[in-house]
Amino acid sequence: MVCYTVVAFSAILIVDNNNGAPAPYSTITAAIAAANDGDTIYVQPSATTYGNFTINKRLIIIGGGAYPLKQNTTTTKTGGILLEKASSGTIIMGFFIDGNTPYYGIKANIDSLSNILIANCYIIRGIQTGKGVNAWIIEGCVFANNGFAIDIISGSNLLIQNNIMSSGGASSGDGAINLQSGSVSNIIIKK
Repeated sequence: MVCYTVVAFSAILIVDNNNGAPAPYSTITAAIAAANDGDTIYVQPSATTYGNFTINKRLIIIGGGAYPLKQNTTTTKTGGILLEKASSGTIIMGFFIDGNTPYYGIKANIDSLSNILIANCYIIRGIQTGKGVNAWIIEGCVFANNGFAIDIISGSNLLIQNNIMSSGGASSGDGAINLQSGSVSNIIIKK
């Protein structure tokens, strides 16, 4: 009889784009490329944005906060975030997301993503899901955008709670949740 023991460890990767920072990565994209499924990426606050990035594996990505302590008011600011194939199970927390690109602040660029948690972020231009998403939680976020705060193409088992949705202009649907199709079920929206 042969026995195998498998020990799985996840890595913690640090990203810091501040001048002279000793972190091994200065961009989120470089840290994602080096990461494996299940790894955690901590992104330090900075006066400089980290720009747009794409998530193509299951990761935990944590910023220094959209509303940090009054002693250090520097946020962890990014551009738009794309969720691609194999990013099911991803957690995104603590970012100021200025999605000033052609897509939303956070956009699922593929269908059927599941088990996504987006928490404690300030999101400009909102979130758009793909088709057939399942088990998403969006909580503790502030949405300040022109257009829909959350645009759900289709999905089930979604929890949207403790968010602040405000309009940033005179567009139809500002600050609202848009359900694009009739194939949306089991959505709980709580304040």
